[in-house]
Amino acid sequence: MRPQPVARADGGLAALPRAAALDAKTMVKMSVIRGRHAQLLAGALYNVAALGSWIGQIWAGATNLPWPEPFPLWLRLLIVAPFALVIDLGGVATMAIADWRRSEGESALFWRILSFVWLGLAVGINIIGHLDLPLLAVGFGFLGAGAFAVAYGHIEARRRDALKAAGLLPRDKPRYGDDIRKSEPDAVRLAERFYYEDGLDKWAALDAARESIRSSRHSAALAAYLKKQMTETHGGDQTLPGLIAGAIRFDQLAELVMAQVDLHAWAGHIGSQLSPPTTDFDDPGDYDTGAGTVPSHMIANAPLDVIRRIPNQQGHYDLWRWLWAQMLANPEMDPATFAHRFDIKPRQEQSIRKAGSMRLLDFPQTPAARLVHAAAAAAPVDLSDIAHRPRPFAADNDPAEPEPADTAAPAAASGELVSTAGTVR
Repeated sequence: MRPQPVARADGGLAALPRAAALDAKTMVKMSVIRGRHAQLLAGALYNVAALGSWIGQIWAGATNLPWPEPFPLWLRLLIVAPFALVIDLGGVATMAIADWRRSEGESALFWRILSFVWLGLAVGINIIGHLDLPLLAVGFGFLGAGAFAVAYGHIEARRRDALKAAGLLPRDKPRYGDDIRKSEPDAVRLAERFYYEDGLDKWAALDAARESIRSSRHSAALAAYLKKQMTETHGGDQTLPGLIAGAIRFDQLAELVMAQVDLHAWAGHIGSQLSPPTTDFDDPGDYDTGAGTVPSHMIANAPLDVIRRIPNQQGHYDLWRWLWAQMLANPEMDPATFAHRFDIKPRQEQSIRKAGSMRLLDFPQTPAARLVHAAAAAAPVDLSDIAHRPRPFAADNDPAEPEPADTAAPAAASGELVSTAGTVR
């Protein structure tokens, strides 16, 4: 399953269900709150670190400079404090100027170097001024470098956000799950290109990549088939087929080919093969075996699975004939609507339609009854000549030890057409 939806880089939300879209909006709001809190924490951290560095510089200046004896400590602190403040602010000010000039398209190399000089001066004063106490030297030096690093990182982050909003920076690389990257590496690589170049959403880019790969494979297969057919037509000469195959737009050819494919007919053909061998109308029972014409040639040529589905009970058979008459009377009604309207299963509708189209429902009697009447009305056949013939057997089997398939043959030949379930075998 896909992870929770996130905001697109263009500021909108991906096309998601209503509930998922609400979750995405909530996540965007939470992300803004986290960013605001991070900025507040960064400002507090910079102020505390800069204050510590400033105190360290004041301490170093008040204790290490060659002050005259009459100067009290509070006066030394008062004199040193402004100079220390200038050193700390100098690094941040020059860094801000560098960012401003960079936003104007300049490299601002001078101002960036100058900001590092101010940083080096502040850290150097803290370290050198407290060499007698190494712990204080490291602490005050780290506070000065940390304050500068926080300010520099925050300014760079704000600058990148502005560039992203203006569309001047590339979008972040889309992240897909490890299962997708392992199973579809080509699709992931192509999706990253669609993500950057076409500005698609993360999952829309992956869907477009999958469709592109699928179309490429179909075009390659269609090109190979067309080249093979044209080569056979031209007696094995591949010159012209190669030229034509290189000039054809196979994506357009595939669309034209699919426009001529009767998908509904293929769906009906495949669906008929998925039908079960029996229907709900296979209950045993008595039926009326009235007189009627026997279309023996139709029954003989009909597929066995179609005959097996036709009910043997007269009442159920009459229902099939009535439903087939309704189909003929409503040709504009599609199979699904017909099955729903007359409260039958779709596979039963398919069986009735197939049996009716083969004219197996034209007569009032069931096929089994018509076969029985045909056998009863037929003249007796003299089988004495067959009795003197050798026992028939398959050429690849031993006649003395017939296989199980052969043992069932007499039962099938004995005219045993009606099963215990009441259907024609």
